[in-house]
Amino acid sequence: MLYKIKLKNYIKLILFYFSFYLIGCNNATKKDVSFENENQLQIKLKQVSVDDTYFDYRNVQFLVLSLNELYPEFYTENMKLLKGIPNLDSLLVSTEYFQEGDYSSSVLFQKRKIRSKEYLADTLKMSGRFSNFHMNVVSGFDKNKQIVIVDANNNNNFNDDKVYKFDKNFRFSHNNNLKIIDTLPIINMELQFNYSNKIQNVVRKIQIYPFSNYFYTQMLDDGLTKDLALGMRLKDYWKGTLKYNSVVYDIGLQGINKDRMTIMIKPNSLKYSEIDNNYNRNFEYKINDTIKLTNSLFKIDSIAEDISKLFLMKLVKDDDFFSFRIGTKISNFELLNLEGNQFKIKDIDKGKKYTLLDFWGTWCKPCKELTPDLKRINQQFIKDLNIIGVAYDKSLEDVKKYTRANEMNWQHAFYDKKSRRGIIRDLKITSYPTFILLDENGVIVYRGSGLEALYEVEKIIKINI
Repeated sequence: MLYKIKLKNYIKLILFYFSFYLIGCNNATKKDVSFENENQLQIKLKQVSVDDTYFDYRNVQFLVLSLNELYPEFYTENMKLLKGIPNLDSLLVSTEYFQEGDYSSSVLFQKRKIRSKEYLADTLKMSGRFSNFHMNVVSGFDKNKQIVIVDANNNNNFNDDKVYKFDKNFRFSHNNNLKIIDTLPIINMELQFNYSNKIQNVVRKIQIYPFSNYFYTQMLDDGLTKDLALGMRLKDYWKGTLKYNSVVYDIGLQGINKDRMTIMIKPNSLKYSEIDNNYNRNFEYKINDTIKLTNSLFKIDSIAEDISKLFLMKLVKDDDFFSFRIGTKISNFELLNLEGNQFKIKDIDKGKKYTLLDFWGTWCKPCKELTPDLKRINQQFIKDLNIIGVAYDKSLEDVKKYTRANEMNWQHAFYDKKSRRGIIRDLKITSYPTFILLDENGVIVYRGSGLEALYEVEKIIKINI
């Protein structure tokens, strides 16, 4: 659940939210942060195995599949390099290519086929010399057991690797329960990367386990490929620290490809949510994203070849900076009300201290379950709070009918579910309901999803009116 905090400390919490985006860069500690020049900020990183950063599951969990079906040429050539493959009732060798990302995505998403084939063709040419860009795993059945062997030292020989045995039904029974997965062995996987024509060695801590009922496997045709599918979880990441104006900020980098890593930046006085990924995305960045520090904008520019540093570059930008994260200002979006008339968010300000954006739909059961709470909050804070319900829906008539029947007496907007442009795209709304609380200047005070997020919104308003 979302972190709990006593009401007397909540003002401090809000100040931390804003200090995250309003921090000065002149008080950085020499140990953790340095300037290459006045326009470049360098942050030192170290690889750690403690899992105290809540990355989205898509950054830490991957489906590992055999390429025998989609890329038989590569599969055949790769098999020629491998030794020590055991004699089992049935088996396949699965391969992941950490240099580019993951091969399994190309199996599942047809739009990546051409791109992936180019990488595979390059890999075939240099397979002997650069084979330890890959991770090879044997997955097979031997009577009532599923056998998994990871070529952890990447020498193309399974004879010197540990054999893991699972009950044959484990691939279905664990249902990706992390309490079960976390009990599995952690493997030190030796890999190489080619960054700017320089070979970098790295050891990643991973877990590999049978996983046949992952929802993506339903897109596969081959029965044996499905049956022998594996799950992989990363159990390490790169960690750094920023210290500005006596406030410490945590940085975490995660991913299997350096140029597509997810970068989390958050005050260490705050906790990540264990259930609300939408809240955690307030602290999530990618390379080339922009972050506001004090009155200056910085681009998250790059990561060092050996992932030892994160580089931020100062930007020159004269116009307003808008974003979807806590502590930043949103654009004055133009919306369409239920009568078909256009209005802007600021048009319904009415001098109130807060505006709450509620992204919902009549198709969304959790959204409708919170209708009584929204009605209560609207009535309780009617002098200080505007509510704008943004219905992301297929039917305008359904939205009208529901809002009238439930006496939802606040401003409403309709957003056709066929489109994801405008406010839905720009504020990166991916979960429903999503609540975004704005102050009188259009700055995001809080953002999250679900009941706990609505309760957090209520706490903030109570303390500040």
